[in-house]
Amino acid sequence: MAIRLAGDMLKHLLTKQERSGGMTRAALRNVMTRFRTSLVMQGHQEYGNPSVEDATPIPAYINQGRWLVDCTATFNGQVCRNAVQLADRAEDAEAPCLICGTIWTNVQFPKDVDEIEDALSKRPRRDRQNWKPGETLKKIRDENDEKVRP
Repeated sequence: MAIRLAGDMLKHLLTKQERSGGMTRAALRNVMTRFRTSLVMQGHQEYGNPSVEDATPIPAYINQGRWLVDCTATFNGQVCRNAVQLADRAEDAEAPCLICGTIWTNVQFPKDVDEIEDALSKRPRRDRQNWKPGETLKKIRDENDEKVRP
């Protein structure tokens, strides 16, 4: 519920140009600053350091058909722990955390990303389209076969 509300709030903060896609890094930082300011104005605790880039390798995973990373930024002794959805899975993909402001610039995708996505797409329900680093393609295909058997 909180994630949905945050997404609804974010939509209202975007300009028409930003909603049409293709934001630059500067535009993304601007949106993140406006979002964080609106949260503080509504009484939420402010923490983190807006728009800090972190090149630490961070593994991507799939949850309900979406590529995500878990934000592990620490500020004032608190770990963010926000799940950040990736806009794409390009080699230079960035993961901007709207909660703490960290922009993860070294997102790590598996080598067999296309095969993993293909295997998961065979599952009709999105809530079953999940993959974690270390899970093999064979395991995904075996699970798919088990679900199809009578």
